[in-house]
Amino acid sequence: MNKNDSSINKRLSFLWDFILRMSLTGKQVAQIFGFTEQALYRVKRMDDIHLSKLISFFAALGFSFEIKMKNNPYSKEEMPVRQGCWYRYAERGQLPFLCDSLGTNGITMEMLSAALNLSPTAIRHSFKTNDIPFSRICKIASLFGMSVVIEIRPIPSKSKQPILPGSRLISSITFTELYKNQSLNEE
Repeated sequence: MNKNDSSINKRLSFLWDFILRMSLTGKQVAQIFGFTEQALYRVKRMDDIHLSKLISFFAALGFSFEIKMKNNPYSKEEMPVRQGCWYRYAERGQLPFLCDSLGTNGITMEMLSAALNLSPTAIRHSFKTNDIPFSRICKIASLFGMSVVIEIRPIPSKSKQPILPGSRLISSITFTELYKNQSLNEE
């Protein structure tokens, strides 16, 4: 994965930058995605991938991938209550970030269908499968004047790892016990 590669486009630039920072090879990335190297090249060339693949890729590396759509990405305001038909999809956990954004902005299924030039059935399919191409998310944001905000964070470990190898053994002994053991050994 070369940074100078001209096939890197704007939509998935965050992904390729992340891969470079992690120093992953194309073969490693393809294995994590479950693709062949040729399929990975196609993703890079098409500059598109399904959201579920992105989430599973980052999860495999120990990171959470969260996406939001906002009118102002720097706004601290919480989104108002969801409106309309999007409510039921959000309650089922089907693309809730998209449901919240569309409901907040009063965008109906018909408006979305007309803007994307897709049938309502095709749009409902994305919600029922809980998956959508990343390019479609970007197109929706562009058509309705929103920004796509991506947050990639390390998943906190459930158990605290020791800083030094072997420190787990020492951590169970108090300082006074350690001091007494040393004084007994000296005598």
